[in-house]
Amino acid sequence: MKVWSFIILGLVCFVSFSQIQLTGTVKDNSGNPLVGAVTTIKNTNSQAIIAYAITDELGGFSFQINLEKEGLEIEIQSLGFKKWKKVLSKKNTHLDIVLQESVEQLKEVFLKSDPIRKRGDTIAYNVSTFKNQSDRTIADVIEKMPGLSILPSGQITYMGEPIEKYYIEGLDLMEGKYKLANESISVEDVARVEILENHQPIKVLDSLVGSQRTSINIKLKNNVSLSGKVEGGIGFSPGLLKTEITPFLLSKKRQTFTSYQYNNIGEDLSSYNSDFSSSQSNLPIFDDSKRNFLKIQQLQNPPFSNERWLNNRDHFGSANHLERLKKGLDLKVNLSYLNGTRKENGFQESIYKNASNNLNYFESIENTFRLHSLNTKITLEKNVKKNYFKNVFSSNNYWDKNHGFIKNNITSISQQALNPFWNLKNQFHILKPMGKQLLEFNSSVGYVNTSQELMVTPGVFIDYFNNGENYERTHQFLNYHTFYTHNSIGFTKRIGVFTIVPTAGFSFIKEEFESDIMTGINNNPLTETTNDYGLRSFTTFLTNKFEYKDNIWRITLRTPLFLRNIESPEYNIASKPLTFEPDLFLSKKLTPFWETQFSGQISNSFGEAENLHRGLILENYRSLTSNEPILRKQIQHRGSLALRYRNSLKGLFGSVSISLTKIKNNLLFDYRVSSNGAITIFSLEQDNNQVQNNMALNLSKYIDDWKTTLTGSSSFFVFKRDQIVNNVFDKYKTIGKQFAFKADIEANKWLTIGLNTQLKTSQLKSKDVSFERVKNWSNSLSAFFYLSKRQFLNADFEHFYNNLQSNQNTVFLNIQYQYSFKKHPIDVKLSWNNILNTKSYINMQNNEYYSLQSSYIIRPSQVFLTLLFTL
Repeated sequence: MKVWSFIILGLVCFVSFSQIQLTGTVKDNSGNPLVGAVTTIKNTNSQAIIAYAITDELGGFSFQINLEKEGLEIEIQSLGFKKWKKVLSKKNTHLDIVLQESVEQLKEVFLKSDPIRKRGDTIAYNVSTFKNQSDRTIADVIEKMPGLSILPSGQITYMGEPIEKYYIEGLDLMEGKYKLANESISVEDVARVEILENHQPIKVLDSLVGSQRTSINIKLKNNVSLSGKVEGGIGFSPGLLKTEITPFLLSKKRQTFTSYQYNNIGEDLSSYNSDFSSSQSNLPIFDDSKRNFLKIQQLQNPPFSNERWLNNRDHFGSANHLERLKKGLDLKVNLSYLNGTRKENGFQESIYKNASNNLNYFESIENTFRLHSLNTKITLEKNVKKNYFKNVFSSNNYWDKNHGFIKNNITSISQQALNPFWNLKNQFHILKPMGKQLLEFNSSVGYVNTSQELMVTPGVFIDYFNNGENYERTHQFLNYHTFYTHNSIGFTKRIGVFTIVPTAGFSFIKEEFESDIMTGINNNPLTETTNDYGLRSFTTFLTNKFEYKDNIWRITLRTPLFLRNIESPEYNIASKPLTFEPDLFLSKKLTPFWETQFSGQISNSFGEAENLHRGLILENYRSLTSNEPILRKQIQHRGSLALRYRNSLKGLFGSVSISLTKIKNNLLFDYRVSSNGAITIFSLEQDNNQVQNNMALNLSKYIDDWKTTLTGSSSFFVFKRDQIVNNVFDKYKTIGKQFAFKADIEANKWLTIGLNTQLKTSQLKSKDVSFERVKNWSNSLSAFFYLSKRQFLNADFEHFYNNLQSNQNTVFLNIQYQYSFKKHPIDVKLSWNNILNTKSYINMQNNEYYSLQSSYIIRPSQVFLTLLFTL
């Protein structure tokens, strides 16, 4: 009821605005349309610009304005023509305008390109406006563009939402793994960064089915860009080495992007394998991503970059090629290989509380991770206005081996995990005209296999193994393999102002799960528990998608109906749930600058095989799970409302959003924490709820006169959940706030300043207990001093604070000097990192039912010399 009340409230907000569509055409005396004429709506008294547009190829323009207001005028300008003005009235809905030619003698002409331009749903950022002497890659510049940001993972967001596609000259070469290209393409090769709002990537659907997602297109200066870089570096304390060779060829018909990299300076090269692609489908899709069912205990990720603390030795290779075989038909091959070793050292203290006592569990952690993976993707795609075809074959192989050493409150523990993982998948998608409608067919088939092991010495859970006697080691075996397929057929048809997309299909998933635990005493293995079973799911679905779209409104309603047949013969589970899972999206343009959006969704999910095991599974050295063979069910209700503002003329972007998510579960987990830190997790069949409320505000402004980008954001969330800890039921609540401010300032020709500050607070509490409020505050200040056209000095200062009892303050200081040769494209950079030789950092955070304090060993003070050659 709450979500549907929220939906009604959103609809009321949408219909409460009175707007009229004003259209028109601009022509010359001969009746030829004038393209690119600047059309503005102004307040006659203040001359403030209310809205603006650029005429299209037909000389047309369109505005959404409130003509109930008095004192509005329209003004049209075009080079070589006299300015045209008219005061608007309520009767004006369409204007046919003829501009008179004007001949003027200009003494001097100064051309200045706008930093940001908007035409239709495309916003173009002029790269030369935002870059300075220290910027080398397009990623450096995107960070300073208002409305855009790059997360620490490398993912790009626009107005707080992740982008869908990353195009280079309109081609999607990287298929979601765009971090490597974004951090390698030279800023000197790029003319514009284009944001494609409401972008429909499938051309045949462009006028039929809309999209609320945003994509980015990198527009190059030349039709063909043959470039790249070769970088090498050496340093000491300890011995440091970095190598990178990244050549690339980019054009509109052929693109090749290759790279080989090695480093031991803390740069995590595995992040280049992160896939940021996403699917908007609400039909059943199996998650075949890599999962470590068994793992060693490790440190939580710190709030600063990996270069500060990660001791690594990474080799990474990537080869990506796109070939346009003929018009609209592309063949893409994407390969990546990673062989990496990294070590982490630090300390963790877990703090558990209940009404009667507290438990502090301390761990000293020394881990070594060996990562080994090979990822392959081959794509054949035809994307033209008349039809669409795409086939993707992918194979992902991992051979990870990890081991570590733990010293806790009581003893020392050795742990080792083997995590091989392999998935193989083929996806097929076709859209073909059949009469007056489009026939659509989707099919995917895949296979997942993993055989994982975890070895812990000595054993911890003596209450469950070896009849309560001490034992030397625990060896957990786990085999998991799955076959799955998803298939659907439907058609897309336009009926008047509506588009309908009825679809029917089925999916089949067969999961097999095997686990064994063996304990060893005097080198004699004893089998303690075995659990083998399977889970099969056959789902048929029928859905219809309705869409209405005009210049003001966009309404999309999906009405899927799912009939699932889920069974596990070993556990006598047989369930045939019938679920209705509607999904509604509304957007309305209030003015050319303001837009509001609403979405509401109901979805159901049912547990996978890993949640059914009756026997014991040792997930890590201090976490043992024991589930009841009960099918896990979740019902999720979600609603969100957002108001967005974007004015490219003023370089101002902002949004405010609120969302509510409620999840109803049939299983509740009891976390039993013993005095030695061991945690046993039991599942209970008991209805329980999780509720999360979020509110977020984002604002970004570019000030052209100061060449400055200012970005601010804030968010507030409340997360409530039912929880059982040590047989005591309680309602836990986490309250969190976040405030952030960022500024990129070009103070003058010889100095630019970057400022970033972020404050996070959170508190975990329940009816019976309350944890200490956690406050983490981070600040960074970067100053670039341009000593000449070919040399600059950069000083970085970072400060981290949290409210631990010692009021922990941690400070980092780095200095870099760079010189660029005039006749050769070579940069020499000398870096001194961690000048103050900061040795450790302490961080604190709240988890679901406990708080965690982590201490990290920082890399020592280091001097590094880099030579960068641009191809």
